[in-house]
Amino acid sequence: MEDKILHAALEEYTEHGWAGFTMDAVARRAGVGKSTVYLRWHDKDSLLTDAVRLRSQQVAVVDTGTLVGDLTALASNIFHNLTSSEGWANFRVVMDSASTTEKLGQFTQEVGTVHRHVITTIFDRAAARGERTKELTPTAVTDLIYGAGLFFALGRRLEQHEPTEEEIEDRVRDVIGVILEGILVD
Repeated sequence: MEDKILHAALEEYTEHGWAGFTMDAVARRAGVGKSTVYLRWHDKDSLLTDAVRLRSQQVAVVDTGTLVGDLTALASNIFHNLTSSEGWANFRVVMDSASTTEKLGQFTQEVGTVHRHVITTIFDRAAARGERTKELTPTAVTDLIYGAGLFFALGRRLEQHEPTEEEIEDRVRDVIGVILEGILVD
């Protein structure tokens, strides 16, 4: 039930943004009573924060045992997520937050926080395994992966083209190949 409500929350946000996002609309979309939503979340910020946190953490969970594998898995998750309606909701959170001078809610912090932490963890694990990389800030790699993922997703949305699994895999392979050329020590 909770997952259904969280999914409905992201869909509502994608369609209506912060100003049009209501607990009542989420309840209707999820097919549950308003009281069910209000029993778990006291306001729209707490509901959207949980929805964004859950989806962000699902994207970020990777541990393949190698730096190359971890970066590839992370990029694949990000590309898949950004081409989904839920991933697009996360992107809209970022855009809405960047487009206003007022603080929208705690949910805006969730998108960036989870992903900055995961890339640092990936590089820490690589260092612990003895995989050597050039000196750089791990967040630069995050920027490269997310930037490529966003442009890929944006292009497909503008073309109204649902990307195939093969298209996503090909683009991830290319992006990770470019990144690895720049970070791995020979």
